[in-house]
Amino acid sequence: MDWLITEDIILRPKTNSISKEFTTHINNNANHEQIVTTILQQYPSLTSTTPTQALDNSPFQHRINMGDAIPVVSHDFRRSLAENKKIAEEKPDGSLRFCINYWDLNKVIVKDKFPLPNITSLHDKLHGSTCLSTIDLKSGYYHIPVLPDDCAKTAFIADGALYEFLCLLFGVSNGSSSFMRFMTGVLQDLKNVLIYLDNIIIYSKSPKERYKDLDEVLCHLADYNLKIAPAKCQWFCSKEE
Repeated sequence: MDWLITEDIILRPKTNSISKEFTTHINNNANHEQIVTTILQQYPSLTSTTPTQALDNSPFQHRINMGDAIPVVSHDFRRSLAENKKIAEEKPDGSLRFCINYWDLNKVIVKDKFPLPNITSLHDKLHGSTCLSTIDLKSGYYHIPVLPDDCAKTAFIADGALYEFLCLLFGVSNGSSSFMRFMTGVLQDLKNVLIYLDNIIIYSKSPKERYKDLDEVLCHLADYNLKIAPAKCQWFCSKEE
C-alpha cells in the first residue's frame, strides 16, 4: 500500500502508539488554535489537573478472574534501597508509574481474549482522509475501577504497609483487554474514529466535518470522566489545507 508510505502513518503495537508525520497547520493557524481552545473549554474535566480520578460513574469494572485457583499470597522480604525504589518510578512528566510484580497472580488469572484492532484494517480506514486529529488519553488505565471484590487481589507491601489498587493497573493480566473493551463501548456509536488502546484517531473526509467530529469524540470522553494529555494530541493535521 504505497499511500501508507506517502502519508507516513505508523502504528506501533509494541509501544501502543500511533503517529503520523503531518504538515501540521494548526501550529501556524490562529483560527484552528482558537477553535480547539473553544471546544476544549466546553469540557473542562478533560484537561483537569486534579490528581484524583472519579471512578463512581464508570459503566465498566475490571474483573480479576482467578477461576478456582487458590488466592495468591506472598510474604514480605528484605529488599535493598534500590529495590524499594522500583515500586514506583518517575516518568518524564513528573508523574509516577507503579512497577508492582504480579507474576504469581498473572499465572492463575483466566485470560481475557478481547481482540486488539487489526493494524492493516486501521490503515485502510485512514485512506482518503483529508484531516486527522489524534488524542492521547492521560493515565488511561486509571479511569477504570477494579471490581470491589477483586481489589484485595491487587494488594502489595511497601514500607511495612499493605496497599490495594482501586483502579486498573499496569502489570496485571487482561489489563489491555479490559481497557480496549471499555474504550470500544465509549466510542462505538461514532463514525470516523479509530481506537488503539489509549490512542484515538479522528479522521474526517472533508474540512467541514473535522470540528463536528472532534466535538463528538470529546463530548463522549467527558461523559465517561476521561482525561486527555493535550501536549501529546495533534489537532486538524493534514497534507493540505
